Amino acid sequence: MSVTPLIEAIKEPLRYLLMAVVSYLLTEGVLNTILIRVFGTQLDATAVALITGLLIAVLRGIDKYLHEVGLIKEEATGLTSSLTKGLTRF
Repeated sequence: MSVTPLIEAIKEPLRYLLMAVVSYLLTEGVLNTILIRVFGTQLDATAVALITGLLIAVLRGIDKYLHEVGLIKEEATGLTSSLTKGLTRF
């Protein structure tokens, strides 16, 4: 199956957007909730932005790693690997 360069170009920013939303929800939803319940304080906007950016980078790295491992498996076995879709699954 051939994928056009336009489709690949559209998918790349969508991957980042998906990871940005997940990272923001983890930071605001999970981390801030824990901080509020345990310490009675929450992160300021700068800290949220920094942590979200860090999480985006980590998730993108994991996504790329899974993709590369999937390609290696496909090359070694000749079978299609679901790992090539990474975390975002597209």
